[in-house]
Amino acid sequence: QAFGMPPALRPEHDPSDVLLGRLATAIRAAAGAGNPDVHAAVKEMAGSPLATEQTLAAAGFAAGHNDLLNEAMSWLETGPYALAQGWQSDLRGLSADVVAQVCTQLPAPQTQAVQERAAYYTSRFEKVKRARYGSAAQRLLRDIPAGQLNGRVRTRRDELDRKFPLAPAAQLPDGVVRDISVQSPVSLDA
Repeated sequence: QAFGMPPALRPEHDPSDVLLGRLATAIRAAAGAGNPDVHAAVKEMAGSPLATEQTLAAAGFAAGHNDLLNEAMSWLETGPYALAQGWQSDLRGLSADVVAQVCTQLPAPQTQAVQERAAYYTSRFEKVKRARYGSAAQRLLRDIPAGQLNGRVRTRRDELDRKFPLAPAAQLPDGVVRDISVQSPVSLDA
């Protein structure tokens, strides 16, 4: 355990994912604020083969700052690790954020290559677990408005949404709070 958190499930990240998460959050905030030094660092990290630097580049691009959009688009089109960035609970979350930023802020015809690459992206896990084939692509496309997608990619996303329906969030009646506390199996009176 490091920083009060269990080690990462993904071996390409340092066991102290909490520290990496804090760095990613700081880079995303600074990139979003337009810090030119951070923008230069994000562009440099995007070309790195190191997993940690790819994650930090994705965090910077995910801020969606106008000065980084063209570099983010180029990274998504050609970067070997561009579509595989995320965390334990959302393995492609950062990449999906970058795809959504690029595809919503730039004209749709300009983002066709990014859309096509995301629509047919396959993770190593999907190649082994064929029942999950398409789940990574669905995650990458999920946050893009349908109007921004080209026809072929929209059709692909519709197919993937049918294969992997998004579970609606559990709705509780107004004013009801769900108790998620854990009770000890040993009685205090024992």
